[in-house]
Parts: sequence; structure tokens; C-alpha cells
Amino acid sequence: MQLKEIIKEFEDLVPKQIEWEKDNCGLQIGDPESEIKKILLCLEINNTIIQEAKETKSDLIFSHHPFIFHPIKSINLQTNQGTIIQKLINYNINLYSAHTNFDKYKEGINYTIGELLNLKNIKPLIVDDEYFYKIVTFAPENATEKIINALSIVGAGKFGNYSNCSFQSKGEGSFKGNENSNPYIGEKGELTKVTEIKIEMIFPKWKQRDIINALRQNHPYEEPAFDIIPLKNKIPEYGYGIIGELENEIEASNFLTNLKKILSIPILKVAGNIEKKIKRIAFLGGSGASYIDYAITKNADIFITADLSYHNYFDYKDKIIIVDAGHYETEILGLNALHKVLSKILKDKVEIIKTKYITNPIIYF
Repeated sequence: MQLKEIIKEFEDLVPKQIEWEKDNCGLQIGDPESEIKKILLCLEINNTIIQEAKETKSDLIFSHHPFIFHPIKSINLQTNQGTIIQKLINYNINLYSAHTNFDKYKEGINYTIGELLNLKNIKPLIVDDEYFYKIVTFAPENATEKIINALSIVGAGKFGNYSNCSFQSKGEGSFKGNENSNPYIGEKGELTKVTEIKIEMIFPKWKQRDIINALRQNHPYEEPAFDIIPLKNKIPEYGYGIIGELENEIEASNFLTNLKKILSIPILKVAGNIEKKIKRIAFLGGSGASYIDYAITKNADIFITADLSYHNYFDYKDKIIIVDAGHYETEILGLNALHKVLSKILKDKVEIIKTKYITNPIIYF
């Protein structure tokens, strides 16, 4: 399977366009035309991961953290970055990264932890500022079904668990073509009135080019009329973190003991009353200090994340239980979600393996 096909299938589910504006998701190094037979999943790339990819004959390394995050001004082969780039090219290994876009994906890293914690009613902690657009067009009745199907295929009319959603209303359209026109209905130079169907469908803003192209290719009119309208409706399936509920209340101390087992971590950094009973759990893998207030607003009893500062514990210990469970530890299990997503879309066409190495630079001494 070609790399460009894998990228298209993956980004149809996990769009690159929903990444944090300062992030750098997507193809890092490689040839989109290359054939991929095996994918190696990892949290971040280093020389050990490259050697593992070479030994396992993996054509593609699929990492969570982008290797190229800041613009590269030079490739110095005496540096670690330069060495990695050189090895990837020499070994014909491609590198792709899905970072904050996979963080936001409804079945991504955070969702995996929610499932392991047996949370119910899991929802995004905060739905990000990704908005719907709407396309409105007008077509003769006999072309309506074809247009709706074509727009649906490229991503219009999808909302949550529903697809092919549209609204249709009947009206009368009128037009008069000049001598250079080639009207589908009526004659050039004559005013024509025809019964038309008004079609309305929503779509994510990054699909606009595909939507317009599909409309023009499938509409019978020489010059189809359409409106593109930006909406204020947020897309509910993309957001940072998750919040859900335990089936029953449990003492926070017992919950934290179980959390350590799930994350395979010997210690947690915690502030707040760990003797109280909790039920509503918020989680955000990686650096999530800026989202503590959202957890409080959503009435979470406890918020689990990483990279908290000393002052975070002071500021919030009387408002909510906050837990720093480690950056690596709160994200590494997300490789299970990545494996699941890729397996679903690739359907055994490509072998997928997870790294056997721990890339966490932190040790507990």
C-alpha cells in the first residue's frame, strides 16, 4: 500500500487540519509514493527506534510526537537531529506524526485511558474551536440524489454518528444565458423558470475545496449556484481531554492506587483531599495544566494530566484533586488507540507493530 494512500485514509478520520496551530503533524520525512508493508508505532523517535525499524523491516515509523517541530535551518550530520534524518533517508524509512490532531480525536489517546478506567458517558473535556460550514446549492429534482451522494462521499452531511444529512426544500429558479452559454435546461437568450430543489449540507471547514469540486463535477448545470456559509456550530467530535463517570463512587486514594497500576507508574504527584469519594473523572494526556479550570467547570472531582507546576498544586488543591501522572505515562497507552485506528482503516493490508522500547527520558530513582 502506498504511503499517500495510508495518509489519506488516516487523515479522513483524524484530519491534520485540527492540529494545534503551532504543531507540525503529518509527513515528516519520506516519499508519498513509497510502498509500505510494515508500520512501527512509537511515542517519539530516536536512534534506538530507527534501529528497531531497520531490524523489523518497517517502512514507516508512525510517531505521536513530531520529530520536526521547529523549522530546520540546517542539517548538520554531527548533531543528533542530522544523524536521525540521515539514517531515515539512507534506510528508506518514512516518518509520519499524529500529535495534537490525535489528541483531539474522539477515539484517540485520552479515550483509551477513559476506557481503561471504565468510565461511562465519556465526552471531550472541551470541544475545540473547530466549526462547521454549510453549503447551499440549487438543482433540478432529477439531479438532487446524485449531488447529495457526491457531497456525502467527500465529507458533507456528517454529524456525530449520522451521515448523508441534508435539508431539501422546493422552489422556483430562473436564469437567462447569453450567446456563449450552454444551458442544461431552456434555451440561450431566453428567460427560463424551472422547479428546483434547494440542498443544504454542513461540512468541516477544511473540506471546502473537496466539497466545491464534487459539486461542480456532479451538478448538471454549466454554472451551478452555491453559497458557502460559516457557522458557529462547533464540531462535537474533536476536543482536548475527556470527562466521564465511574459506575460508583470510590475513595480517591483507592482510585489513585488503581491508576498507578493502569499507567505502570510507581508514584503520582497529587494535591487535594484524597480521602474523599469521587465519581466524575477528567483526564488529559500530556501537558494539561491550562485545562484545570475546564475540569472544575465540568464538575470533575479529579483531574489527571502531566507537567503540572509547583504553583498549580497551591492554586487548585482546595478546588479539585489534581494529579501529575507523567507525560510519557499518560500518552504511551495511546499507541493502543493508534494501532486500533490504523488496523481499522488498513484492514490487514499493512502489518502494524508497536515499539518494544521505553523512550521515556525520566527514570524513578
